[in-house]
Amino acid sequence: MRTISAVLTIAIAALPAAAQDPPKKYDLKFTEKLSPGQRLACSETGSMNMTATFFTDGKPVKKENSTGFSCEYLMEVLKCRGHRAAEAKWTLSKATRRDKGTESPCGFAGKTLLVTWDEDGKKTIRYEQGAELTAEDLETAKELHASGIKTPRGQPSGYEVFGPKEPVAVGDSWTPDIKALAAVTGKANFQFDMKSSTATAKLKSVDQRGGSEFGNVVVDLELYLTNLNGLKLDEPLMMKLGFELDACIDGRVTQGAMKMKIVMKGSSSATIPGSGEKAEFEFDTTGDRSIDIRPAKP
Repeated sequence: MRTISAVLTIAIAALPAAAQDPPKKYDLKFTEKLSPGQRLACSETGSMNMTATFFTDGKPVKKENSTGFSCEYLMEVLKCRGHRAAEAKWTLSKATRRDKGTESPCGFAGKTLLVTWDEDGKKTIRYEQGAELTAEDLETAKELHASGIKTPRGQPSGYEVFGPKEPVAVGDSWTPDIKALAAVTGKANFQFDMKSSTATAKLKSVDQRGGSEFGNVVVDLELYLTNLNGLKLDEPLMMKLGFELDACIDGRVTQGAMKMKIVMKGSSSATIPGSGEKAEFEFDTTGDRSIDIRPAKP
């Protein structure tokens, strides 16, 4: 009996360990699925605090500013081009801006705006009855992303720029398209050194909500700024951006929230165009951004 028992013990020990199921992989679909008549409840905030010190002839000139905005509105999709909105109404229940630390209501607070996007993602905003916005109001309204960041046709739209090119499991990391990210997060008057800049993303978790899958994705981006408002910098300034995206990942509903933080600190110098004068400067900039979009209640 002992011999049989010993043989069985050895045989069992020699069996291969039971194979574990591979982790589930998710095909992250951040694509908008909009249709005429769809209504979305949108809430957006943004703030930027900047201190810039310029040195000319060794004398410092310090400039400070604190800006921001806060808007809540109902978006009603009127027309679509493919899966993207081509025309929509924004009805603002709240709209304020902050400049130099002072907050004031926007002229379009409590009113309805008509928004159109052309095939290349260019946005046009005016009042529903056709009147034009003031320059100050238009600048604030253009900050609103609504159903996502619009990009030219053939390029990723909105939060698609954050996604991986193939399915990933919870805990997996990937490298997003840094050029696409820079295009939607940077200003048009910024230029970056793409070779030195980096981007990493990670799927932190997945859960079920109302029959849809939602994922939590974090993205860290480091952009090296080489040109600011036409001013070529002698030494690049590093801009750090951190994103946290909590959104539907199976494409069933248009719902998600994004938080972004930005930090740009450093010093550089540049030659002033025209005068040929050399200027040195230091930047200390911090900012944040939040967007929450979900189906509106009936």
